[in-house]
Amino acid sequence: MSLISNFTASQKRTTFRARARKSGISCRGSSNRRLASENEHGQSDITPGPTPRRRSRHEPNGMKQVFLSSSTLRAIQREVESMPLPATLSNVCMVMYNSKKVLEAFSDDGIAHMSQEERAVKLELLTGDLSLSSPSQKRKEREDVFVGMCKWLCSKGSSVTLHTWQEVEEGLKEAFLLSALDDTGHKPRKYKMPDSGTTVATYQSPGRKCQSGQKSKAPKRAERLSPRRKIFSGVARGTRNVVRRAVQDTKNLSYACYHSLLEQKLGPLRYNRIYTQAVDDIDARIASKEAERSDESSRIEEVLARAERERLEKEARESAANLMRDLDDEERKIVRNATMGIGPLDDILVQEGADSVQRGSLHTLQPRQWLNDEVINYFLKNCLAKRDEKLCHNNPSRKRSHFFNSFFVQTLFDDKNNDERLRGKYNYKNVKRWGRKVPGKDIFNLKYIICPVNEGNVHWVSAVIFMEEKKIQWFDSMGGTDMYRLNGLLRYLKDEWNAKKKGQGEFNEDEWELVRCTADTPRQANGYDCGVFTCMICDFISKDQPLLFNQNHINQCRDRIALSIMKNCAIE
Repeated sequence: MSLISNFTASQKRTTFRARARKSGISCRGSSNRRLASENEHGQSDITPGPTPRRRSRHEPNGMKQVFLSSSTLRAIQREVESMPLPATLSNVCMVMYNSKKVLEAFSDDGIAHMSQEERAVKLELLTGDLSLSSPSQKRKEREDVFVGMCKWLCSKGSSVTLHTWQEVEEGLKEAFLLSALDDTGHKPRKYKMPDSGTTVATYQSPGRKCQSGQKSKAPKRAERLSPRRKIFSGVARGTRNVVRRAVQDTKNLSYACYHSLLEQKLGPLRYNRIYTQAVDDIDARIASKEAERSDESSRIEEVLARAERERLEKEARESAANLMRDLDDEERKIVRNATMGIGPLDDILVQEGADSVQRGSLHTLQPRQWLNDEVINYFLKNCLAKRDEKLCHNNPSRKRSHFFNSFFVQTLFDDKNNDERLRGKYNYKNVKRWGRKVPGKDIFNLKYIICPVNEGNVHWVSAVIFMEEKKIQWFDSMGGTDMYRLNGLLRYLKDEWNAKKKGQGEFNEDEWELVRCTADTPRQANGYDCGVFTCMICDFISKDQPLLFNQNHINQCRDRIALSIMKNCAIE
């Protein structure tokens, strides 16, 4: 027995490592241990490993630099110009790998500059291996490489402040090879068409340069293929050669004869695999392009919709400013004396027939005060109703509107009944005679029926019956809706019809629409301006104006209401 056979396994490994280190070979890992074996004489046959590759000057810290074409650089430049400068290189890199446009430009450039073999569909027909490397997978790989390089730059934590695009380019050169930016994005070159000899200007990819003295290449093979040969341009090289030999001298064949000949040469199984895979690949590309166009169109629609909303909001603000003019000095004096004047609170400052307003009620028109029913009812009946009469006089085709006071809905639903079982229940008999007080004594010949509503003595809202449109809508500055009262108002119309127009047919409830409080109803930002919002909603609707006011106009609206009450007419 030889001496080497008596060595233990530990001694063998120690001897092997010593000899490997002497020869410059690393012994770490199972793959390196398999490079050496001992022969029967105790010698080790050490196979030297490949010489370590010398680090390139383009590899920062052992990482290979990534080439950025001019199209990608332009996308980066647009993103940098849109961000506030000065900024650090880390901030720029974060913007780069979070930008969808930059990632698309980088991945699209990689797909566009692939060779024909790289774009070919990887099918092994003989072995049945149908594994593919789709364009979407290649795009994802390109994006991952780009994001990785950007995050590597961010991890360095550079705090150098960059002020211009040129400084940003210098900072990116540490991890990227940059193409020269010009007007077109690529370096122009020329080539002659093989048939006509016509010189055509084209643009050479930055990653592919023609060698000196060598003619520029003609258009890509895929562009020269006839339409029927393009179907098979994506299959593996071996299969392409078979197809090419099969279709020689078939230029005059019809499409059906052409495929019949292919099927005879390749066999049904191979032909079906090739054709099916080629068609699926084309369908996938078409679907991808359609998805991209759909995303682009949706983004365009979103931008246009946002611009339209901004335009409408601007017009609304301008219209609101024009609708509510500033008061002059004399009018401000009248408002100040009415809302802040000194004297007994029960003094009557204004009166019209049986209706009047006391000093204490007008004091509720001061800022941050809750309006009472005396102010709201007088404003609707003696100010808005008079203006409506004037509008109808100037326009005879316009129908009159009627403004119920706040007690109408309260009485219709018997809110003051002492019997708790009947309180809040609909009772038409309580308001059966109220319809005689409307203009023309016929509520069905009106334009609007406006009803202010006091909800539990804590909140003012309004319900408007649009007689011509046949709808009943709820307006609440807090955004709520009382469907029970809306249904009660519809029932009131039905009972009123049956009581006074029964001989003219049945009242059709299905023609009427109950509308909840909509999103465009002005909203209050506190708990005490609901009465002012109710008055202004009735004001704007009664003169056919959109509800363009908001919380910023409320103090101005308080002055308008006070001045209208003092003058017994709605001011413009």
